[in-house]
Amino acid sequence: MGGSIAVHVAARRSLSNLAGLIVVDVVEGTAMASLIHMQKILSNRMQHFSSIEKAIEWSVRAGTLRNVDSARVSVPATIKYDDSRKCYVYRTELEKTEQYWKG
Repeated sequence: MGGSIAVHVAARRSLSNLAGLIVVDVVEGTAMASLIHMQKILSNRMQHFSSIEKAIEWSVRAGTLRNVDSARVSVPATIKYDDSRKCYVYRTELEKTEQYWKG
């Protein structure tokens, strides 16, 4: 219900300082049931990329995203350039958050 409420409040334009809203809403039971697969998903994903475009291509090829247009919008914000490794890496090390996955 939280995502639904946020969308309705935003649509009313009653918050003058709200510039935008992104909602990622998942049914808790489905999300919890999927956690057993998360380690495998993370271990199978590419760890570094030579360019942003390569990260976008990989995301579409691997099936993480289904079309290149949405990948071009969302992927750049998830990676950063690592000067020491001379490549792009994920901004967030999701593996380090595992202890919090189950609440």
